[in-house]
Amino acid sequence: ALFAVSASAEAQSTGAVTLTGAARVAQLVANSCPKFSSRIVDRPELKPLIGPHPVDITTVCACSQQSFVGDRRLQAALNVDEQTLSDRMNDDPMRTYLTMRLMASVLACLSPELEKSLAATSPVK
Repeated sequence: ALFAVSASAEAQSTGAVTLTGAARVAQLVANSCPKFSSRIVDRPELKPLIGPHPVDITTVCACSQQSFVGDRRLQAALNVDEQTLSDRMNDDPMRTYLTMRLMASVLACLSPELEKSLAATSPVK
């Protein structure tokens, strides 16, 4: 669902510069990751802990992009001709895979940042 509209539009877009499937997905991650990550760390119940020791969303998203780049199955699925890529980006299994990859990547990359916040905070006053 995170990639449903943007993936479809991105796959069908044409412009002066044609991006590879991997570059398109990297751009989708760059566009989606900050909002997705912020929705997790900006929760009101976490503010007392995270507020004084904010999570570096830029670091989380850079790490998440690396995770996408490192996904060999995804890279193979994206390394196709333009029409096949467009069809795949409109397909539910691809959008679901992209969403799950984003979730897994962000959560894996967010964990060390959350650990830093926990390490800097006492559980009691």
